[in-house]
Amino acid sequence: TLERILLINPDLTQVKLFYGIVLFRLDNLEEAERTLKAVREQAMPESLRQEVEGYLREIRLRRKPTRFAASLSLGYQFDTNRNAAPSSKKRLFSDVPLSLTGTAQERRDTSMLIIQSLGFTHDLGFQAGHQLFGSVDYFLGEQTAVDDLDLQAFSFAGGTVLKSWLANITTTGFFDHVSLSRETFLRSPGINVEIDRNLTPRLRLFVSNRWAHENFDDIVENAAAPERTGDRDIVSGGAGYALTPTMTLTGSMAFENKQAKEAYNAYDGFSFT
Repeated sequence: TLERILLINPDLTQVKLFYGIVLFRLDNLEEAERTLKAVREQAMPESLRQEVEGYLREIRLRRKPTRFAASLSLGYQFDTNRNAAPSSKKRLFSDVPLSLTGTAQERRDTSMLIIQSLGFTHDLGFQAGHQLFGSVDYFLGEQTAVDDLDLQAFSFAGGTVLKSWLANITTTGFFDHVSLSRETFLRSPGINVEIDRNLTPRLRLFVSNRWAHENFDDIVENAAAPERTGDRDIVSGGAGYALTPTMTLTGSMAFENKQAKEAYNAYDGFSFT
């Protein structure tokens, strides 16, 4: 429809701009750039010109084989019972109720939250659109008073996206490092493989397998943590259906198997989402 309007009257700036935006949304970058550059040559309000320049900048960004993204989130938290003390003010020890004293009682606290993320994607230059990607994420929950609950986590990830007519395969290697009370508490390397395929323009199927080796270290606050050391394997699958252009309904099922040095910390489980 837009093309027919422009064939009749090619000087309609607003229509030509809308046509360029539609081409951009359809990922037809060559035609979109040519149309928007033609729009830029015409007289128009400054606000409209800034919109045109914004789309042209976005086209240049999309053409770059390597793209970076970064984010920083800051937060402040107040908790009336940060150490999760029971409301009964008692704990059981060998079935004997003991009254809480000292720092074991309910403690209010505040904390500063910091979440930082840096990632990249690199187009390998193939017609299919194969990609490399990587990311580094950092989380810090710094308590004001309850220092034994200071939490710090680093997460490193990298992998590939291989695309074909049959399916897309995303392989991700990762390593997580968690510190609790300023001591190394958990180190967890692993790998995740996901396969997804569009059966129709609206229906997408996916399956994945996530494996990680969780290595817990003993710390002052939890000397028994190494008993949880072992492999964790999660197999999941599901489907997503696009109800409208802006809404998707997704359902999935997963089976999880957790191994541990001590059997009472091992478990199996199903989840439905």
